[in-house]
Amino acid sequence: QLLIVRRGDSWQRQFEPGMAAFPEVLSGFGELSEVKHVDPKVCGGGRGLFAAQKISVGTVVTSESPFVLVPTEREAGETLHAALARAALTLLSKGGAAADLVRQQLAVLHPQELGDLDEGTVERCYQTHAEALTKLCEGPTGAGVSRADALRLLLACQFNGFRSGLYCRLAMINHHCNPNCAKFTPDSGGPAALSEIVAVRDIEPGEEIVISYLTPFELSWARRDETFREQHLFPVGPSPFSPALDTPANPRLESLLDELDGAPASADERLQRALDVEAMARAQAACGMLVARVHKEVTRAILQTMDKTPPDAPLVLQLVRSTQTLLGLQREYLPPQHHELATTLLDYHNALEYALANFPNELYTAFPAELGNFRMASRTDYKARKEGEKIKKLYSQQLENT
Repeated sequence: QLLIVRRGDSWQRQFEPGMAAFPEVLSGFGELSEVKHVDPKVCGGGRGLFAAQKISVGTVVTSESPFVLVPTEREAGETLHAALARAALTLLSKGGAAADLVRQQLAVLHPQELGDLDEGTVERCYQTHAEALTKLCEGPTGAGVSRADALRLLLACQFNGFRSGLYCRLAMINHHCNPNCAKFTPDSGGPAALSEIVAVRDIEPGEEIVISYLTPFELSWARRDETFREQHLFPVGPSPFSPALDTPANPRLESLLDELDGAPASADERLQRALDVEAMARAQAACGMLVARVHKEVTRAILQTMDKTPPDAPLVLQLVRSTQTLLGLQREYLPPQHHELATTLLDYHNALEYALANFPNELYTAFPAELGNFRMASRTDYKARKEGEKIKKLYSQQLENT
């Protein structure tokens, strides 16, 4: 049996006497970072990844391929973590060295045993996951798997799973609502392509390396806390943002944004729905990060439409307004060299460039204070392009592959 033991404030591997040495599944972090103990009352697993030296923005802190992939075919109503647990059991049932490696990596994930959680939590989890547990234990790969083992596996997948799969080392990285790193998963390169953890600002030695588990980034605090408690059985912690940015929950607006983000639709339908949500946000005088999310969706929808049909002046001006508003808000809650700022800056540049080439007078009239003439607008366009390109260079490989 593989054991993880704490020595001092670091985590090390230990094997029972007589057991063959397993591969070092928690090695591979390199010289930049190391796993250390953290207060389990703050973080469920009691572990975290910390900078061993200064890490500059744009640096790949660590990378890893998933050892369990999300099945390409999901059963009706199957959650992500149930699908991962099913895939893990399939791999384990095949036996051999590959199954041994999967078992070793599963062994280090939280919870390492159900005793890591309090009895009340375990009992609630048995009830919540009753149907999924039955399917796992009675499925084609569940022979000999007890409900306790199935629940531990299911919770390990629930607490540690990503949409791109299940990782061993990346699972050591904790959540923060204002993280110093981002996870990049390539769209190309095969299903097991490396996911990379990249610094979005400079990180000092001894500082914990954190990412956001929640997407999209611009959720209200109440929504973040609700989602985090549901998936990790833990409170998300206090908001790192000002009250002006982290506005109260707006369930109706967030529900519409969820539908817009997840539902398949034609480009024209998506655009109309995005504009309707933007009008609703204006009517409600919504503010802060929710407004940023609204304008992010509007920007995506307009750009998707522009790929097929040349836009008219009102739509181009809306693109300028949305990218301008989004950029102003992102500067308040993102680090100054964050990759999302590069995306917004270059979208703003493209919007201004298109407006200057096709609808200059309409642009000057709509934005007299900032873009009221050719000189003002072209200067703003130039600055947005230069700043966006400078930031993008820090993440050139990641942004090209995602």
